[in-house]
Amino acid sequence: MEVQHTNGKYPINDFKSGESWRLFKIMGEFVEGIDGLHNLGPAVSIFGSARTDSEHP
Repeated sequence: MEVQHTNGKYPINDFKSGESWRLFKIMGEFVEGIDGLHNLGPAVSIFGSARTDSEHP
């Protein structure tokens, strides 16, 4: 199945050169983050909120 715009162009052809480099930068940052977590091992993340009372479960 091919995805095309209504004007018959492929979405990748609509990218400008600056936009495609921005996409590669984002992909590179994602890979860099995954590489940084590679040796972390099992872990737990805890997220909270400053708006929640301390008695709130």
